[in-house]
Amino acid sequence: MDRLGRDALDVQSTVRRLIDAGVTVDIHGLGLIGRGAGEIVLAVLAQVADMERRNIAQRTGDGRAKARSSLAETGKTHRGKESLGRPKTNDGAAVAAWRGEQGASIKDTAAHFKISPASVKRYCAEAVEKQKQQAVSDKKQASFETFMVRDEQQTQAAEQYLARQRAKFEFALEGGEKPPQLLP
Repeated sequence: MDRLGRDALDVQSTVRRLIDAGVTVDIHGLGLIGRGAGEIVLAVLAQVADMERRNIAQRTGDGRAKARSSLAETGKTHRGKESLGRPKTNDGAAVAAWRGEQGASIKDTAAHFKISPASVKRYCAEAVEKQKQQAVSDKKQASFETFMVRDEQQTQAAEQYLARQRAKFEFALEGGEKPPQLLP
């Protein structure tokens, strides 16, 4: 009976529409449902089915939360599995690398690794995304290194300038002259 609608009200309205259309509703184990007492029994059973559906959803959510927390703490779910989803049969990077090296089609790659074409597409897309992220990371690292080199060059230039100014100042003091201004 819980398959007739999404919730108790939807089940009741579906059954009422069927009865109004002249359809005889016969629920296995309950019998014929008609106007009056049959509708009351249907309403109660629909509420029970709706409550059970909510309980199932709650238990499922609790189980997922427990598995996530256990996975975060121990590296395995509460049932000893290594991940929450279906275990991967192949290494995605290896599949994408093989396809690139061989120049193979998605269909040929799928046949070679005995996986679905959708898995090949997903693995290749993940590999491309990883390459993009690596390129961005490399670019940031290169920019940082360039900045550090420039900063070091500027520091060396400033030290050289200060050394020249210090030498002029010391030379002037030795000769009894008035020291030059250090900063231009």
